[in-house]
Amino acid sequence: MKKGDFLYNLYLILEQPQKHEYGFFIQKLLLINVIINIFSFTLPSIVYLDENTRNMFFLIDKITTYVFLIELILRITVSTYNEKYRGIKGKLKFFIHPYTIIDILAVLPLIPYVNNNLSFLKLFRFARLLKLIKYKNIIKQLISIEYFASAPVLTQFTVLFVLSLFIILIFSYIFHSIKISFLLFLDPSNIIKAHDIYQIIFGIIELIIGLIVGSFLVSIITSTLVMITEKANKGLLSYKGKNHIIIVNYNSTLEFILNEIDKYFADTNEQKKDIVLFLPNIENIEKYKADLHQYKNIDIYVMSGEVLNENSYNRINVNKAEKILFLLDNENINKKQVRYILQMSSFTNEKLEFVIEDEGENLNEIYDAIFDKHKNRYLYFHHNKLLNNLLNRTIVNNLYFNIFSELLTFDGYEFYIRESKIFFDKEITFEDAYLSINNAILIGIYRNEKVIVNPPLNEIITPNDKLILIMENETNFNIKAPKYFSDIYIIKKPKLKEHRKICIVGEYSDVKSDEITEFLDENSVKSLIHIRKENGDYMDKELWTSIQKDKSIDSIILNLEDNYEMELTFYLRSVFKDDKKFLSKIINILRTPAIANLLYDEEFRNNVILSEKIIGEYISKILFEKEVEKIFDELTHEYGNEMYILSKKDYPHLYAQNYDKLKYNLIKNNMIYLGSFINNKFTFNNENIKDSENIVVLTQGQ
Repeated sequence: MKKGDFLYNLYLILEQPQKHEYGFFIQKLLLINVIINIFSFTLPSIVYLDENTRNMFFLIDKITTYVFLIELILRITVSTYNEKYRGIKGKLKFFIHPYTIIDILAVLPLIPYVNNNLSFLKLFRFARLLKLIKYKNIIKQLISIEYFASAPVLTQFTVLFVLSLFIILIFSYIFHSIKISFLLFLDPSNIIKAHDIYQIIFGIIELIIGLIVGSFLVSIITSTLVMITEKANKGLLSYKGKNHIIIVNYNSTLEFILNEIDKYFADTNEQKKDIVLFLPNIENIEKYKADLHQYKNIDIYVMSGEVLNENSYNRINVNKAEKILFLLDNENINKKQVRYILQMSSFTNEKLEFVIEDEGENLNEIYDAIFDKHKNRYLYFHHNKLLNNLLNRTIVNNLYFNIFSELLTFDGYEFYIRESKIFFDKEITFEDAYLSINNAILIGIYRNEKVIVNPPLNEIITPNDKLILIMENETNFNIKAPKYFSDIYIIKKPKLKEHRKICIVGEYSDVKSDEITEFLDENSVKSLIHIRKENGDYMDKELWTSIQKDKSIDSIILNLEDNYEMELTFYLRSVFKDDKKFLSKIINILRTPAIANLLYDEEFRNNVILSEKIIGEYISKILFEKEVEKIFDELTHEYGNEMYILSKKDYPHLYAQNYDKLKYNLIKNNMIYLGSFINNKFTFNNENIKDSENIVVLTQGQ
């Protein structure tokens, strides 16, 4: 949907305000309208007002009710932008939604019959109070002292204003005039405007009560704010929400995980999501929280406390959480934490999904025993295997990194596992299904909790199966009649193990030379060069000149600490600035984003691999799509199907075909077309075959 679409922008403002720059501002105006409306029809009922003032309040009541009507009409108009409200059934769901019913009840007094019937009028005007439920996230800041403590100055002022207004209303009932009560509360000097002893006496009483209440209020709020601010700075407040995501522990991937979660909820129809970070080992919570204001689609609450303490998990409201992610920290006590939560006397959340980052092999039996008596779903993962295999693939050809980066982020094309009946209403072969789905890439089937990537062409897909797809948007697809061609080319299988001469410089922890074997042939493994310098000084021009002269080297992997690696890279780019081919062989494998940004540019876009980013994106992906772990397990190992780059040099006849014919010929050779590179930039499902430099397929190699 185009950002410039007026109705779509209106939909975001009304239904997903966190996704529009003016969304929350408009929501606050609508809340003010609700409060004014409630005030306008209740005040004349409890306070004596003269006829002119009463008529003024009736007019305000009518105007604000018309605002309700306009809001309702607009919500009905833009409801089609939400997929679940499309069609007749969708519209029925919309009109029976509690919020829609509340909106309808609020505008019923505009109907003459209801307006003329006093009993009906009272009933439906009272129903307007229910509209406040729609703005609970805004209102809770006004009634919760904990939210109030961390709220902006404007919100704190609003609370004080509401309390002051309450006092004014009480005394306006005594004075039979809201004007007199307001003036007396606002300025004690207005006591001289009193007309009789009655007004003077009650005016003095209002002044005294106002001063007493005001001073008590200020002192209580001040002391409470000090106490709560101290608790907030230490991360000791309690989280009161529900359906939130909890992240336990801290490591270098957390920033990337939060970025991906934020992107995930930018693409959903859900309201802003609450993320609770339980970081026991972060000492300066206040400083850490200062860096968390960049996210638009998630609200982040930072908590601290003892790791094995029931109160800590009660404060993060583990019983009402939706998911809990345990990151691997230095102490590696995830198993203890998981076991402790499940054995807590107060733990009752059977729907909580556990995702656990853990080290070691064969942990299934351990976690099966931990979860033996519980219904909670869990997944433990060890990302180092994924990273090592992905790096092995990337070192063979660094273009693969672009493909995996695209798949792991929530920014573009990604994996979806969806029911077959969404696409097809009957049984269909895998070949026909693959050729029929447009704007999406069908790569396999998910059946009986097993991933089947690139199954046989005649494999029957039933409506009960799930499809594994690569899509940019799960709603942006269409089904078309498959195209068949009579002429079929025999396409040779790509080589699984390639011949590449690799040179590794340094011995940092990013790359282990004995693990770079999976996608290299035997001669490549034997010819692997590993340069180590005992003094740690690699800025040696003679060394690099000798490496430059060896034209047989395909890739140079810098395996050094990030800061030094950055200095060395700039040094090499300066010394060998005229030899772009040599510089293009250098690959940086980094952890620090700031350094990656300094080294990354268009000319060397494929030279920088940010390993912690890949891990963070992977963790985020399996947090929402657990089955994706099984897909990546196959795609990053030498068994089963892999991604392969079919170059124009080795497969020239493929580049002369159009998009439909290419897909057909590839699938007939048990290859799934994924996309292509143009100007070293990878695009999924690219239809521009003629201008492509490299075609990427999914298949089994030799």
